[in-house]
Amino acid sequence: MGASYPQELLKESVGHTQLELAVESALEPERFLEDVDTPYTLHKHFFIKCLISTRQGGLDATPAVTLLTGLSSVRSGNFVHCLEDAHVTQTIDLLSSPATLFLCHEDARVLNADRELINALECEGQNMLFELSARDLRPDADWFQRIPDELWLKPENDGETDASLVWRALNLKKGQSILDCPCGDARFGQHLARNGVNYVGVDLNPRFIEHARQRFADQGLYGEFAVGDMRELNFKDRFDAVINWFNSFGYFDVETDFMVLKKLANSLRPGGTLLLEAPNRGDVIANTTPKFDANGKALQRLWDDITERMHLPIPVEKNGRTEHVLAGSRLYSLAQYKLFIRLAGLDFAAVYNEHLETYSESSKRMILMARKPK
Repeated sequence: MGASYPQELLKESVGHTQLELAVESALEPERFLEDVDTPYTLHKHFFIKCLISTRQGGLDATPAVTLLTGLSSVRSGNFVHCLEDAHVTQTIDLLSSPATLFLCHEDARVLNADRELINALECEGQNMLFELSARDLRPDADWFQRIPDELWLKPENDGETDASLVWRALNLKKGQSILDCPCGDARFGQHLARNGVNYVGVDLNPRFIEHARQRFADQGLYGEFAVGDMRELNFKDRFDAVINWFNSFGYFDVETDFMVLKKLANSLRPGGTLLLEAPNRGDVIANTTPKFDANGKALQRLWDDITERMHLPIPVEKNGRTEHVLAGSRLYSLAQYKLFIRLAGLDFAAVYNEHLETYSESSKRMILMARKPK
């Protein structure tokens, strides 16, 4: 191979490079002739992956740099052209590939598993490699902090039903430690605590945390609560289970969403389980149901297939005036969640529908389970 590829990786793989041999043939011809017919030994496996973009457009970010560098065999890469241009062209040949990755590992099985994952991302998760700019709409900054509290909370009576689903999905036992993040006002958390788990709730909204604390105090329940941001969790190997429930994932850019998932995973003890509940994207797109404001007026939703966000303008009363905040949750597909889970170092365990039954493409919701390796 020529000098355009990482020489150190080639040398790790076969002990020398073509460039070294060319120089040796000119400067030390006798030594070159002595060694040239010696069969080389393969020390490591080396693979060059030219990434494929199935789309084209302006480039907001390159999550591939963050997500793929966590793979065991990915050693380096070249994203210079797409970063300089802030644009990705649809790949039709070698020259239109947006970036190159260099994989090197002593175990061919590890390298091939990483290569297959990258191929899957190209097919199922283009935004997880190259996050393209929105065509028209962009959600407002920190929209999730600006919309009315009531839009975050399910009906009070749903708390016990959700708690039952969580308990059965995780096969919880008394004395186990649970992190619920974000926890809202602990509508289902109270039922978990009443059944004997050690409950910890974290939420960005201080009003929710205040209400949750009061709820537990009124019932004589014990729980720990903290106002906190999912992006800043710092628990380490503490919980038997971590719960992320009811539209609580997909608020940020891809890299930040992945960071949140990693922080949730880091909070688990080895062998612990992550339980993540989310809408079924296919059902949302095909059968978007109306959402209403406090006055019963329907709010119009708009799906953007480039950014994979569902946009929703929400009226907010401020200083006697009504302004609209544009919310924009990113909806990940089941395939994308599975890829995220693997990249976060977790083992995918199962997916169920909203009733904890067999999941299908027609399901309204999906309940995902992943385990931290022991």
